[in-house]
Amino acid sequence: MSGALASDYMGAGDRVAQPDEETIVSLQELSWNESGLIPVVVQSAGSGEVLMVACASPQALQRTLETGLAHFFSRSRQRLWCKGETSGHYLHVLEVRADCDGDALLYRVRPEGPACHTGRVSCFFRSVRPAGASEGEGGPPSDGASAPSGKAGHIIDRLEGVIADRQANPKPGSYTCQLLEGGTSLAARKLGEEAVETAVAALAEDDTRLAEEAADVVYHLLVLLASRGLCWSDVARVLEARARDGGGNVVFATASFYSGRPWRRPSTSRPTPRARRRPCTFEPPWSAPGPCYRSKGSASTGARCGGC
Repeated sequence: MSGALASDYMGAGDRVAQPDEETIVSLQELSWNESGLIPVVVQSAGSGEVLMVACASPQALQRTLETGLAHFFSRSRQRLWCKGETSGHYLHVLEVRADCDGDALLYRVRPEGPACHTGRVSCFFRSVRPAGASEGEGGPPSDGASAPSGKAGHIIDRLEGVIADRQANPKPGSYTCQLLEGGTSLAARKLGEEAVETAVAALAEDDTRLAEEAADVVYHLLVLLASRGLCWSDVARVLEARARDGGGNVVFATASFYSGRPWRRPSTSRPTPRARRRPCTFEPPWSAPGPCYRSKGSASTGARCGGC
């Protein structure tokens, strides 16, 4: 894999295992068809959804590896082309894989907007069923859904596609366009408002309302990320890097439970001062035997009262 792919599109926290030497395939080892092309399946690295299929020539594959942007060969125009060169919906290639026979490639990408020319996230939005079959017979429903309802990666890809389309093609009256035109400050303020409403719903409302408020948070977060030129895959890489260390140990917790402030390792240059205990205002008797350890003058090994 080229330096452009590794350095430009992978976060510093990523730890990618190096493939075994025998699994690395050169361009010369691939099986090109009689036209000198190879089919390429494009998959979202975030959701796993298949976005499109195209063909690549050796030159297109070389440009992809060099630039980190998906390049293909157009059979109708008989020329090399970069996905997004006219629409702005580029595909940032994170990894290129070859199948076991070397006659097909997989681009794992971070899409900048819809992959399909129709404006849909994926080109595979039409269902095929036997002639005469009604809805629900002989195949999946024909509502254009390409993933089960509620599949997180799929719906986030769809939302990011809509947001990217509003950035490229603003529509009058669109709430998303209003947020994007207001810039990062407006998007951040709206996200804060939605986060507060979500917290209130968690404490005082039912599960349905909580889910609705949480959905608003996710939507406004995606808009905020877009306003800064980021997307969900940037967040996902950080989550994956934090999830486990090299030894498989969970290292995700990074904040103080009590203060909510980010955890910082104490300085080794001087001892960490011992926290001062606040005197307990409750007087005995209480259920726990012995003095409360937070009482004035009591030993730290004493019991803790019910008031504490």
